[in-house]
Amino acid sequence: MKICTWCSILLITAFSLAGCFSLQQVRDRRIVNNQLLFNTFSPEVQEKVRQGNIDIGFSEHMVGIAWGSPSRIFNRTTKEGVTIIWEYTRTETFFHPHSMGFPIYMVDRYGKGRTVYHGVWLDHENGVEYVTARVEFSKGVVSAVERLRQ
Repeated sequence: MKICTWCSILLITAFSLAGCFSLQQVRDRRIVNNQLLFNTFSPEVQEKVRQGNIDIGFSEHMVGIAWGSPSRIFNRTTKEGVTIIWEYTRTETFFHPHSMGFPIYMVDRYGKGRTVYHGVWLDHENGVEYVTARVEFSKGVVSAVERLRQ
């Protein structure tokens, strides 16, 4: 019985901590998962990627390791050619509590029926997605970077 309790506590703790990774830890994991590719980058590029920075001239692989997969990918076609745009988004969640009344038909001990309203509080959740950055690739390398001004 004690073993089951300790196993349950251990599992709950592990699942709780699993969602607590920092952006740096996620980036470090991407570097480890792409170590051979990362080793081909120059020392200057490696340091920028480790810090989560990107620059003009970076390849898609460099940006992917530094920032992760984009939320959306666009193709822009102009008379100069085709460019690829990676868009990064973030979602902010807002909670809106509000009260609602539910009618309940009740019969008292004398057999007389009546309707009463029972109020409950509900949390309505809204998520708002917004763009934080766009990276434009021309001929396979970064040609422009847009970031949301904080």
